[in-house]
Amino acid sequence: MPSPLRVISLWCLCLLMACSGAETKKEERASAPDCSSSQTQRVLTYCVSPGAADFARQNDAIRVALNAPEGSINPDMFPLPIGDSPVLGPEHAPVTIVIFSDIECALCAQVYTELELLRSQRPEDVRLVFKHFPYTDKHPNALDVARAAQALVPQGKFWEFVRLAFQRHDELGPRQYDAMVREVGADLEAWRAVVDAPSILAHIMRDRALGDSNHVASTPTIFFNGVPVQGEFTVAELLPVVDQQKQIVQAFLGAGVPKEEIYWRLVRAQYQRLPPLPPTPKAGGEDRELIYVPVGKSPSKGASAENALVTIVVFSDFECPYCQQANPALHSTLAKFSGHVRLVFKHFPLPFHKRADNAAGAAQIAHASGKFWELHDLLFANQSALEDADLQRYIEQVGIKGVDVNALMRSDPSVNQAINADMVLGVEAGVSGTPTMFINGIRVMGALTEEELGAFMIEQLELGEKIQSATEKRGEELYEALVTANANASP
Repeated sequence: MPSPLRVISLWCLCLLMACSGAETKKEERASAPDCSSSQTQRVLTYCVSPGAADFARQNDAIRVALNAPEGSINPDMFPLPIGDSPVLGPEHAPVTIVIFSDIECALCAQVYTELELLRSQRPEDVRLVFKHFPYTDKHPNALDVARAAQALVPQGKFWEFVRLAFQRHDELGPRQYDAMVREVGADLEAWRAVVDAPSILAHIMRDRALGDSNHVASTPTIFFNGVPVQGEFTVAELLPVVDQQKQIVQAFLGAGVPKEEIYWRLVRAQYQRLPPLPPTPKAGGEDRELIYVPVGKSPSKGASAENALVTIVVFSDFECPYCQQANPALHSTLAKFSGHVRLVFKHFPLPFHKRADNAAGAAQIAHASGKFWELHDLLFANQSALEDADLQRYIEQVGIKGVDVNALMRSDPSVNQAINADMVLGVEAGVSGTPTMFINGIRVMGALTEEELGAFMIEQLELGEKIQSATEKRGEELYEALVTANANASP
């Protein structure tokens, strides 16, 4: 199998031949149409890739999406948008390297050193784009240090902090961040004011989701003008590829492609999708991922904590249609196994659901008044109507009077803090989509049928009765013991 860098070289060669017509004879060139006309340039541009007509229409759609006010684009339309990610290097550099990285990862630190060396040798030719991909299962500080770094973007100190953090990747921790922020010359108080903001975590979640959509399975993974490279490499291997990419850029420019479109056109021409990730094991399968998710003060229904033998923690999004589909089976399971099963709700509003944050805020306000589940059902029953006026009407409908939902969300920091705490907990537990459930610690992604949930309940109720009888534990102690028992039983 050729190396990833060899594959890039082959792509370069194919594109150069397509763009330049390497062996065109003189008489053919003499009879060619006027290449300076806008129509001919358009044809040349789109003929870089097969399926020119359809490709042209797709390019037009991408151009419009990339220039939209939100600056966001569906990964299915364009897989590697830069968005508002930290960028280091010239805007129109011939080579754009998108890095999916974990700041606590030793190999990421090693690769980043090579990329910095490449930039120092070719400062006008290379730009780096950083995408967060914290591996919280392996690196306990990965999420916290990602948030610490991202919070320095407004001060223009992101890259300095990342460089320092990579140098100290094996000694990171919350106690070090204040000193590191000072060391890179940032304003500590300004950093503290934003590091816990929901927008910081949401940015990291968007990066992680983008990595998942590109089948990123390990860090570091970089996309070199759209071509993936995983693992180690050296500057000596990269320099010839930079030179080849520069030749392609010149061919694109000569074909009439505007310089501001070079990056996304190159990605469109060269992008290679990584192999898909292995499917998530089915519920009840041999391979189980066990994670203890504390209940805390989250809304719960069904059995009391004292009597529950099974705890289902669900990370959910009020605007997610799959979460809505999961609810009937969950609620019927609670009724069927009444008195022994409790359902715990954790907020996980996905960043591409524009009203999910507001709906979560309204639900959290309802929770403070003991009306969470009533509002929960209303929100899911009206997923297409979650505007501010709708949320206000639902709050009043469940019996909460005299509360301005919008104003309270802005003025009461505890609302956002509770949602943010759930999101952090979810990211640390490996949640990347909704619904994700943890049944006595067993992680299950997606909606289960009533039958699948029923099989889980029978198994876990038997385990709960056995452990309770042997240890006389109840409540949170029993829940923790059940997660431990499931973990020990997992192969």
